[in-house]
Amino acid sequence: MDGAQLDAALSQLYDNPASVRARSLAFSETIGCGDRQVRKWISGEAEVPRHIAMLVNLMLDTGTKPEELRP
Repeated sequence: MDGAQLDAALSQLYDNPASVRARSLAFSETIGCGDRQVRKWISGEAEVPRHIAMLVNLMLDTGTKPEELRP
């Protein structure tokens, strides 16, 4: 999964928040990491880790909403 694919997936998972910043912040809160790291993945500055790509794809495939992942 590349950054553009991650961004598109996050748009689907978070009902298309208006900005990359909003999507990255929402996803970072869901997975427990910094929003700057998520923006690095989206921009291509850093590679999307395999486990993150797998999680996002699994969420899309099963219709799992982000709020269902929170403890």
